[in-house]
Amino acid sequence: MANDLPQIQQKANEFLNAAQQWVQSRFGFAPGEQVRYLKKGIENLSKSGGSVAGSFFSYLSGFLSGLVLALLYFFFIMWKREKYTAFILKLVRDDNRKPYGLNYNRYGRWQGNTLLGD
Repeated sequence: MANDLPQIQQKANEFLNAAQQWVQSRFGFAPGEQVRYLKKGIENLSKSGGSVAGSFFSYLSGFLSGLVLALLYFFFIMWKREKYTAFILKLVRDDNRKPYGLNYNRYGRWQGNTLLGD
């Protein structure tokens, strides 16, 4: 690769010269104007580059923190899911539990076909 570097530079210069000639013939900008315009554009981009990078990392950190929180919520809900079902059963009157299959069996598991799809 190091041996091919001069050849690569020559090809790149030829391509750049051809591109400058095309821009000059198409739009009427001289190569010197093209270089000044590109330098000005790069300067403006470097000034605003910090805000682009900052907004990207702000978005990325917000996304990752939301993902971590969602995983934590899921873990804690699944960890104590029996307590949530017991809480829901306390909200329902005893006479309404039977028609909807809201019962616990003697092992503390759901017993019923309406909620579990059995």
